[in-house]
Amino acid sequence: MGVRYSFLAECLPDARARALAFWAGDDFGKDFSYDLTGTPCANVVRGQACHYGECLQQLFPTDQDLVTLGAQSYRGVPLFDAQRRCIGHLVIMDDKPMVRDPLAQSVLEIFASRAGAELERQQADEELRRLIFSSAQRPRLHSARWMLSVGCSTLDVFSSCAHASLEFGVWSVVAKTRGAVVCDSRSEFSMRRD
Repeated sequence: MGVRYSFLAECLPDARARALAFWAGDDFGKDFSYDLTGTPCANVVRGQACHYGECLQQLFPTDQDLVTLGAQSYRGVPLFDAQRRCIGHLVIMDDKPMVRDPLAQSVLEIFASRAGAELERQQADEELRRLIFSSAQRPRLHSARWMLSVGCSTLDVFSSCAHASLEFGVWSVVAKTRGAVVCDSRSEFSMRRD
């Protein structure tokens, strides 16, 4: 797309975001976290694609990072999870004006769709690992096999914790105890007697 900067960020609590990848023009930059207040990204995380073709620093005068980068234009698209909640955003910025281009918008939306699915999968995986290995759950879970399935690839790990399955972004945890703890990606818990 011929732009100087791009980054992919995930939403954090308290109107913050964390860049997971940042292209700084000629190499990857350091990941960073930032406050969304007063930034062009604040509009994107509300679920709207945004394009600011020029005068970016004047439109967002409190965003000092734009000044540091010399950013003049911006295009951002939200990353959605399966329930259409915004979980992050994909951004391109340039140090020169950026024309409104429907093709560029479509390309970003396609990449954002795939990135949103991957970010949701990673978040579900992190939640699954936290649940399995949290000390609060450990007494309930014992002597089972855990399996992590993502798309066509499967990773089998023998453990004394739980039987877990993650497939196509939906996961569940099942333990062989007096009851079984069942969780899905929406973190709904239920007890089921075997």
